[in-house]
Amino acid sequence: MYAAGEEPPTPTSPTKRVGKGILLVGLGNPLRRDDGVGYRAALELESQGFPAIALTQPLPELAHDLAQAERVIFLDADVSLPPGEISLRATCPTESETLSHSLGPEGLLALAGVVSGRIPASRVLSLGVADLSYGEGFSPQVAAAFAEYLRQAQALLEDLCTS
Repeated sequence: MYAAGEEPPTPTSPTKRVGKGILLVGLGNPLRRDDGVGYRAALELESQGFPAIALTQPLPELAHDLAQAERVIFLDADVSLPPGEISLRATCPTESETLSHSLGPEGLLALAGVVSGRIPASRVLSLGVADLSYGEGFSPQVAAAFAEYLRQAQALLEDLCTS
């Protein structure tokens, strides 16, 4: 919730990039409690000087930008992890997802390959979630883990930018 007269952060353009061809994409719905973790992390990282994009859902239009990047980092919620647990995994394109109603990181990567013939190396930094109900704010488990999630995202960005 924002104080009276305070504006929520404005998401950045989907073409903004971190140095060395790195594209950071935070996904999630900030009005579905813990689901907004990737979205809010991207906004926080941007406020600390890291160029990042915050999206409420993966958009097919992002495929062109993904194809232009050397590396992509997705920040997202994960219902399969225990609440508050953080996981970093490589992603592989999944063509079946390009035909579905909603795209995930894997479907976007597959679409990037179809559009341009090029698929960047990518990873997903996920945070296990507990509450996807309507509302703002995180569950206690996700709130307790959010600072560490941001720290790991920052470390990953810094490592990729210096390598």
